[in-house]
Amino acid sequence: MNASRVRALEQQLLAHMQLYGYTLVDIPIVQPADVFLTRAGDLMIDRLFTFEHHDQMLALRPEFTAAAARHYLEHAAGQVVRWQFCGATFVDDATEDRTQQHSLGAELIGMAGRAAEAEIIGMAVEGAQAIDLTEWRLVMGHVALQWHLLARFGLDRRIIRWLLSHRDALAQYGKEHVLTLFQATFALAANAVTGLDETPASTQRMLDVLLDSTQYGTTMGGRTREDIALRMLRKHQRAVARPQIETALDFLVEWMQIEDGFESVFAKIEAWIDADDEAGRLLLAQWRETVQRVIAAGIAPERIIVKPNLARNWEYYTGLVFVLQSRQGEAVAGGGRYDELTRLLGGTQATPAVGFAYYIDALHNELPQPHDEHSPITLSGPQAIDTARLLRQNGIAVLIQDEAGEISSTAHDFSYRQHIYGTLANLLAAVKATRA
Repeated sequence: MNASRVRALEQQLLAHMQLYGYTLVDIPIVQPADVFLTRAGDLMIDRLFTFEHHDQMLALRPEFTAAAARHYLEHAAGQVVRWQFCGATFVDDATEDRTQQHSLGAELIGMAGRAAEAEIIGMAVEGAQAIDLTEWRLVMGHVALQWHLLARFGLDRRIIRWLLSHRDALAQYGKEHVLTLFQATFALAANAVTGLDETPASTQRMLDVLLDSTQYGTTMGGRTREDIALRMLRKHQRAVARPQIETALDFLVEWMQIEDGFESVFAKIEAWIDADDEAGRLLLAQWRETVQRVIAAGIAPERIIVKPNLARNWEYYTGLVFVLQSRQGEAVAGGGRYDELTRLLGGTQATPAVGFAYYIDALHNELPQPHDEHSPITLSGPQAIDTARLLRQNGIAVLIQDEAGEISSTAHDFSYRQHIYGTLANLLAAVKATRA
């Protein structure tokens, strides 16, 4: 990959976002590990570069959003900020040759409403167009609506999270395979706990059944025996929710197959929302409004694809998510809304926030090579120094191949140098004409 070309892309995109009022902010590469572990998601936890220093677990930043949320809490809490970021990120990916990647993006924190989403999406798309990405499509999903529809089946958040983390297995191996995995994950071996409630007596009875024959003492991992028993009881209650799991999986199978223009998809989603489900209808209405604002900002409707099941590697997203794809389907940018992240990182309340990142490495590979890139001209001989200087002054790269020979005394004669420069000027004009 051409490093100078990457730097040029970064400068173009940074300048583009500056037109929207986004200020470049420097975020340290090394961060407390829990900043990223808070909502890393199962796919990302094992890909973090972590290390211990002075009894603190640290990590190389794998992305900017979580670190930006922490920076916001420490330096700008309660304000509306528009920040942009640029630099190296580090992800341990066995499928990639490199663990260091280039990332560049922006965060709009503290501003609620659909206008913030439309601003971020519009800025991301226009930036890609400004650097000559011509074949692209905008793919949009909605995390909050997906969670809301799954919650109708009476499932707790842990089960919903588990189901969503196994969508690839559902698509590849089918419903029965996922049900088997679920049963193995959540089922309790002891049938004696069936029907127990959470009273102290029932908790103790289950504890007697499950722990009396083990090596555990009065505590395990800092929890009391009663805490352990109650945790196991709740796990059991999740395990016996198989009928709801089956119905939820049937829904997910249909949900995951939807990918089309926004009018068609929104009509299908609306059919899944009950007439009295005000929360679900509000989420869908907000999604529609964002799409309308994006179109009003100049994005052609035919470029917009709605994929309700769109997944992101990070689990801090709480609403709209999007990906900008190239004609080959490669993601060159992506982001979304993450209102809960500041609270999860220790803030006193949730803060409206939306952002995105360009994946510079992928973007570089999708762009046409610039026409003005040429190999340097190679010169040698006594006049090479004068020739190179004039060409470089006119923006042409020159390599001098050797010591350029001995400079003769005539080269320092004023009239002779005028002759050289006249000749070089003609040469320069010919070179420019050839490249025009």
